[in-house]
Amino acid sequence: MRCSTSGSALVDLLESGRRRGPKGTVISNPLESTKYPRVLTLVPNARRLKMHVADALRGEPDGAVVVAPPVRVFSQWAEELVVRIGLLEGAPVPVLADPVELRALWASFLGPALSLHTATECSLAAIQARSADRMISHWWPVGEPPWLGQAFWAARRQVAAALKGRSHLTPEGWLEALSQQLGETGKLHCSLPQSIHLDGFLEITALEGQVLDALRHKGVDVEIANLCANAPGAVRLTSYPSLEDELSAVAHWARDTLTQADRRIAVVINGLESQLEVVQEAFEDVLYRAHRLELEEIEDCNFHIPGGSVLSSHPVITDALLLLKLATAKARRPLEFPEVSRWLLSPYWRGADSERVARAQFELRLRKRGSFWLSRGSIARLAGEGPSSDLLDRLTGCIGEVELVAASASGSALGNLPGSVFLQLLQAWGWPGPLAHGHDLSHFVTRFCQLLERLNGLEKHSPAKTLELLTQLCNETHVELRGGPLSPIQIMTPEDAVGLTFDAAWVVNVHDGNWPAHPQLNPFLPGESRGVIPRSSPEGALGYCKQLTESLKCMAPSLQFSWARQSGDVRNGVSPVLERLAPVTDRDSMATDWFDQSGVELDRPDVHWGGYLGHPWLQAVDDGIGLPLHGARDGSGPQPIQGGSGMISSQSACPMLAYFKYRLGARMEDMPSPFADAAYRGALMHRAMQFLYSGQVGQPGSPLADQVVRSVEQALEQCRAHYRLMPVSYLAERLRLISLLEEWLEFEQDRPEFVVEHLEERLDSTLFGHPVSLRVDRLDRLADGSLMIVDYKSSKTSTAGWAQERLKHAQLPLYATLMIQERGERVAAIALATVRAGECKMGGIAAEAMAEFDGVRSFGGRKNIFTRHFSVWPQLLNHWTRAIEELAEEIVGGRADNTVYDDTVVQWSGLEILLRHDEGEAWKLEHASVNVQEAGA
Repeated sequence: MRCSTSGSALVDLLESGRRRGPKGTVISNPLESTKYPRVLTLVPNARRLKMHVADALRGEPDGAVVVAPPVRVFSQWAEELVVRIGLLEGAPVPVLADPVELRALWASFLGPALSLHTATECSLAAIQARSADRMISHWWPVGEPPWLGQAFWAARRQVAAALKGRSHLTPEGWLEALSQQLGETGKLHCSLPQSIHLDGFLEITALEGQVLDALRHKGVDVEIANLCANAPGAVRLTSYPSLEDELSAVAHWARDTLTQADRRIAVVINGLESQLEVVQEAFEDVLYRAHRLELEEIEDCNFHIPGGSVLSSHPVITDALLLLKLATAKARRPLEFPEVSRWLLSPYWRGADSERVARAQFELRLRKRGSFWLSRGSIARLAGEGPSSDLLDRLTGCIGEVELVAASASGSALGNLPGSVFLQLLQAWGWPGPLAHGHDLSHFVTRFCQLLERLNGLEKHSPAKTLELLTQLCNETHVELRGGPLSPIQIMTPEDAVGLTFDAAWVVNVHDGNWPAHPQLNPFLPGESRGVIPRSSPEGALGYCKQLTESLKCMAPSLQFSWARQSGDVRNGVSPVLERLAPVTDRDSMATDWFDQSGVELDRPDVHWGGYLGHPWLQAVDDGIGLPLHGARDGSGPQPIQGGSGMISSQSACPMLAYFKYRLGARMEDMPSPFADAAYRGALMHRAMQFLYSGQVGQPGSPLADQVVRSVEQALEQCRAHYRLMPVSYLAERLRLISLLEEWLEFEQDRPEFVVEHLEERLDSTLFGHPVSLRVDRLDRLADGSLMIVDYKSSKTSTAGWAQERLKHAQLPLYATLMIQERGERVAAIALATVRAGECKMGGIAAEAMAEFDGVRSFGGRKNIFTRHFSVWPQLLNHWTRAIEELAEEIVGGRADNTVYDDTVVQWSGLEILLRHDEGEAWKLEHASVNVQEAGA
């Protein structure tokens, strides 16, 4: 039977204490008690326990029956022994403190001591305080350290007193209690093992050493396994461009190693806890790509990740918590749009199959409104106004059933069984819904229901507090989905791997930034603690890492360390602990990763689409021609140019962008935010300027400051700012707009005489015989009777595109040409008005010097970009007319190729996901012969 070398005592016990029965069954020695064994192996955690049991049972013949080996987790064994001794002596028996209740206890005492106000601050402080308390208990087991801060010292004593009053003990508290019981001179009323074998302990804390010394004093033979007993194997070092490449390489290596023979493989990943999802994705993509392509579930697999996925990471659990929040919230509390959106689009409650289309359309209507705050009444009203008004009846029926169950809960608390009440609420919603199916989902639902049962044992709390505790439990609970301890590929942390043996192993993600790890610093532990807690100092962290590295070198005959040369924007180097290892060249690394022994290239997980260059099917496809605008037919008239000046400007920047956005109506509606984004700020500024100039600006008897405030408040009201913004954001926008308008008015005081003649002026015209409708921000009548066209911008702008052959930012040139052609107006200047705090200015071009202003230059003034290309104003107007006609001709003809002339417009269009401009740029870099203006769609 195969077993780890460090468990030799366990192997001897199993081999000597069993006999063969009929038909090959294996029967344990009936004289040996498995509950109170003579020889016991203690391990540091449950993951190590599973590996030990798997090692002991691996390789048994079919039909064999073996009693589980006597292996226990140190803290759990101490807990059971303390309870047994207490029961035999007739003493009160404590219970293990619940981690959630323990954290809440720390938060309740630390909050007043540190003047913490928010629940988040208290929770974070409680986590750090609990960690500091655990480290102190392990490394300073007797008395209080003299260097503790007063607030933390007082809170620690209060928590200890509260736990004692409740007869609760922490995991380290069981070790302290066992040490006290073993240290008493009286005879124990229960037997102890003759021999205890500790395996997997890279370091023994002062508290654990105190317990072991007490056991030795009682005559127990204590043996600590030598984790470096085996001879080190052949070790090599490899580097990769990124962690993703590193994980992909090790997944390919594991797949190829398994095909060679039935071997046990270890993949040791430094920082596995923070990379669980990425690691699982990489191994599934390599080992089970066919299943993923066919959207098939992976019920059993060759690799095992202990701990698995966080419970709250699955959408079925996230949506369950949301449904409980909606059910327990007060009826008058407004709902945030992200909550409403997730609720409507969730597949995990009643009617998700038959109503999914109606719910999605309703969610899109709500999204277009832009409101961040929604009352239940407004949701019901809008649901009844839509095309599928029967959606209101279905939603109302389900919500009514949920409210009935919620009302049955007595008082503000949920009674003695909060978990049962929560389960009833979820059943009223119809959770997990008609679309919930699959092997993975059943694991998450089962584990979540177990947590609901656990809530029944906690103290009474309000619904909100109980839901907060449930959410915390979901964030801290892991679900194992893939494989088990007997799987041939074991993925584990470095600490869990020490002392185990495998046929081949690979240690991943060890570079100078994380190997050794950073010292375990804690805000509640001062610098004096570094002399007591080993890994809290750089020297201690380095020493621990060296010891860990030496033990890992003994885990397999063939071992490889690897590291990523880049982590985000940070360049990594070789770990100082591994720098003496001989590095593998890039060529050898590639042979290991992407080529088998015969030199045949393996399937890569990330085949770039640019690799299809030259494929005959791609050469035969031309996606640059869309549908042309139709002329007059059936008396309906020619098809209009949708979008007006926006269509012209987008056509100039990228024909495909214009076609998608205005011809096909493609939209990427943003999620409403509690804060004002750039687009909404621009809309508020436009509306405030409109109200300001349509009033009595500068008129006697009306203070200018009052006009500014009134204009801002009217703009906020008309743009529904109360429904879109948080109160603090609303006040911030009000102050910002008032200050901005005052700054702008001060800027315009120096302009030559003018009158604001029109605001938001509608202009209807035709281009190439097709109607086009425009709206001009502002028309100023100058002293000589000519017009100046002004367009407001809240971002930095440039007028250089007006002089280019392919006209950019064609909005104002289009207004100017149509004003001249359609209305016979004398346009003297066009200007972009940049309205930004600290940057109020204008930029544009004027026909004569008398229309000049700061930033608006004329042909008669000094040289500028326009005077370098055009000698007089009419020549510039002719250029605009010709350029606009060319763009209009493209629109009418249906030009829709993905040629990017202005990447700034594309990046801010919201349709980058369709245009794939970034991928096109990467493709051009790989194929330098391609025209620089082309970007593949």
